[in-house]
Amino acid sequence: MCTACEVPPAEAVQRGVALLDEKRPDWWKEVDPDRLSMGSPWSCTLGQLYGSYGTGLKELELLGAFGRSLGVKYGFYAMSFEDYDELTRLWRLEINSRLNIKSIEPITVPQPVNDLPEVEAGHLVLL
Repeated sequence: MCTACEVPPAEAVQRGVALLDEKRPDWWKEVDPDRLSMGSPWSCTLGQLYGSYGTGLKELELLGAFGRSLGVKYGFYAMSFEDYDELTRLWRLEINSRLNIKSIEPITVPQPVNDLPEVEAGHLVLL
């Protein structure tokens, strides 16, 4: 649980998800959940999408006099170092659930083609 958040982390992340869905559809396809680290300005959600946390805030128009506070409200920033693990976990859950849902498509497996002539037992066939 976030020890110093003005918004519960799960609520903040959902707010950030909704914002990204609106501003950058399919954003989750561009974020590597294994590399995701919300404590890093380059490996966090915004860092992976926009090159850095700060650039992401600017692009999403969340940067200003209260840029950091807006980052917290959208689950992009934590008020204490310990809270980044929780944000990372929540963003990973969201991304992984979308990757699993979106990747479930019918897979057509081609049937093997047997275009070799029938061979009687005991005969050697050279190809």
